[in-house]
Amino acid sequence: MKYVISGGNKLYGSIKIQGAKNSVLCLLAASILSSGGVYVKNCPKICDVLCMISILKSMGATVVEQDGGYYVNASNLTTLKIPEKLSNKVRASLFLVGAILGKYKEVYISRTGGCNIGLRPMDIHIDALIKLGATVEEKNGVLHFCATQLKGANIRLKYPSVGATENIIMSACLADGVTVIENCAKEPEICDLANFINLMGGKVSGHGTSRITIIGVKKLAFAEFSPLPDRIETGTFMLLAAGCGGELEIKCTKWENICILSEKLVNNSCKICLNNDIIYIQVNNRIKGFGHIETKPYPGFPTDLQPLLVSCASVARGKTVVKETVFESRFAYADELKKLGAKISYSGNLLQVEGGRLFGAKVYSPDLRGGAGLCLAGLCAEGQTIIENVSTIERGYENFHKKLQLLGAKINKK
Repeated sequence: MKYVISGGNKLYGSIKIQGAKNSVLCLLAASILSSGGVYVKNCPKICDVLCMISILKSMGATVVEQDGGYYVNASNLTTLKIPEKLSNKVRASLFLVGAILGKYKEVYISRTGGCNIGLRPMDIHIDALIKLGATVEEKNGVLHFCATQLKGANIRLKYPSVGATENIIMSACLADGVTVIENCAKEPEICDLANFINLMGGKVSGHGTSRITIIGVKKLAFAEFSPLPDRIETGTFMLLAAGCGGELEIKCTKWENICILSEKLVNNSCKICLNNDIIYIQVNNRIKGFGHIETKPYPGFPTDLQPLLVSCASVARGKTVVKETVFESRFAYADELKKLGAKISYSGNLLQVEGGRLFGAKVYSPDLRGGAGLCLAGLCAEGQTIIENVSTIERGYENFHKKLQLLGAKINKK
């Protein structure tokens, strides 16, 4: 499938933000820990979420869709082998390791898929699970995790990995004793996971800081939970407004989780007003370059918004320099952006872009956020842009082209 875009229109209207992709995927994995099932509300119907649902069903979980969410009961899984064909499609299947190991003390998983944005090694996950008492063997590309009993441990991460932090929390919440994670990730999605587990009867504290403590409990019970709004989708539409111009009302969001981007835009010809869970953004003039931007773990500038910011900067006045410190292959979209006329140069983890005019062309979406950035560029370009491989974009955004159509964008899916 492809998007066909006619650029040049400003964006006006109201948009409702979906439940956070990166939270929902982890919550669905954590559903395995409950002895009485769970209900996860406000789940976006995106490819990654649907794939996670398919994995849970294939392993014997009962999954029922209702009112935009899912009831999941995984109290009696029929297999502890995560299906290779599905795990290769979504990296979030890695979250299942901590949950299944924590509940059933054994799990098999092949190397996981996802966007090709860097090596994303599993060693941090594996080292942490070994410290909790698991053994790990690999045969023919399949990892076998096994433990007679998981026991609390002190774990210091060499890097504040989001996935590793989440896997440790899930594997430790039913373990014997106390687990302490030092130098852990602070992302809001981790707070969602901790709050979800606590609602089920777990004992997790310190989330949102660099030190999390988990006291193991015997079992977890039924809970209903609504994930936080997707801060990356919020940032996506804020940057779309900044690049295209216009005025947007972004509803059902959480400003404090995206305030670093708001600060960049407020200082760059964008008028932003806040009203509870609504962000109003108005952009009447062409923005200027963003100066120097460095991606960092939360609360730093999100790596997931870096491609969108670069696309926005490609139509700005002046230069922007980006240092990517999270993923080493995050500039895969840059050569595609050049086809639209963007003045970009990059080497290693540094990219420089000088704003100018963009012109329609045929481009290929290399990954989720890079593809979203190309959409932004196409909406700003003169003439027609065709973006191929849009399934990568739809891994993270529900009805992306339809939402843009409602805002006045000329975009169609064919």
